[in-house]
Amino acid sequence: TYYFTLMSAEGKPLLAGNGFKTEDANFAQQQNKLRITDGPVIEYLGDNRAVIAWNTNAKASSIVRYGTDPNNLTQTAQAPWGQDVHRVELKNLQPNTRYWFKIESAQAQGTGGQSSTGAYPFVTVGPGQQAILLK
Repeated sequence: TYYFTLMSAEGKPLLAGNGFKTEDANFAQQQNKLRITDGPVIEYLGDNRAVIAWNTNAKASSIVRYGTDPNNLTQTAQAPWGQDVHRVELKNLQPNTRYWFKIESAQAQGTGGQSSTGAYPFVTVGPGQQAILLK
């Protein structure tokens, strides 16, 4: 059990109490877990490559699992560990093809755990068509 006093800006006690228990610490820990805070978004979409981006609340790994079957994402692309703004390039894609992807971030600095999404679809542009820049 921890004891505390909440003070005003003038230094006057506002609240004093005890009873900060393990359950409260667990709640605080839950609030600090790794979370995807923005995205994922497709920043670039061409006939043979795509760039996927997202943000997390802490520095973590950047992994994209992808493939043409949403239940079998066997291909993997990743960026170096240690970013909270994640950007991963998918290469050697086929033109005019529907792909599915999911993102994963793990080994987060100071938070532990991992965070991931479900599968999202995209279709590469046709051969000879102009790439789409969505930044």
